Amino acid sequence: MKWAGESIRKGLYDVLTALGVSSYDMVAPQEKPRTIYAILGDYSQSSVNTKDTFTGTALVNIEITQPIQGQFGGRKPIDTITNQLLTTLRPTTNSIGLTAAGFKIENIALSSSFGQLVANENGGFKEYVNIIVLEITFNQI
Repeated sequence: MKWAGESIRKGLYDVLTALGVSSYDMVAPQEKPRTIYAILGDYSQSSVNTKDTFTGTALVNIEITQPIQGQFGGRKPIDTITNQLLTTLRPTTNSIGLTAAGFKIENIALSSSFGQLVANENGGFKEYVNIIVLEITFNQI
């Protein structure tokens, strides 16, 4: 049995990059970008092994962040990127848009999600954040 964390996060990084979203692995950027960006957050993995396969399930948090520009601004851009990401990862019920070296992705499901406003130290709001939790089932190859 192998740890799939690095391969799965790399696959997610590649998908986000293809969508034009700057991505960071487990760290927030030093200088906050002025455009939408993503942080590949918490990762956990469990496994069910049989005599024939090493099957695992991973939970991955992706924090998609949109800085609020000016006094007004809607969250449509962050919702659009979130939808594009989910649609790219699972375009149809029979296809999966994620690859991970050394593993065959069997299923991707949205385990949970929520959106929130992040306040700054002055009490105003500075960012919209969509946090999605993906459940990814895979086999070691």
